[in-house]
Amino acid sequence: EIEIKYSIRVVSEEYSIRVNVPKDSTFYEVMNIAAATDKRFVFEYQTFVVPPNNEESRFITSIGGHTQKPEERMWWMIYEMPEEFSGVPGDEFLSAWGVDRLIVKPKHQYLFWLRTY
Repeated sequence: EIEIKYSIRVVSEEYSIRVNVPKDSTFYEVMNIAAATDKRFVFEYQTFVVPPNNEESRFITSIGGHTQKPEERMWWMIYEMPEEFSGVPGDEFLSAWGVDRLIVKPKHQYLFWLRTY
């Protein structure tokens, strides 16, 4: 098992939780454990199909009752940083993968940030 730090940030509020997951877990699995532990991490998603293999994927739309606002270009964005990182992450830490394909790594932390993009 590995311990993962997972945080959410909405405007100036930030909440963090540490969860233990088996090696090679997806971030979606981290989110489920966090949501079962702390209601601030309860989330909603939409499912869509990703070509070319028509795989189903989840698009996070709400965390802790904070819903994205497409009309304001405000989205939940996921960042993957080294464990020792502090401060505001730049786009270099923006994950290239969604929650279903993002495999969590030891000595990393993950931030879901509701922000304008």
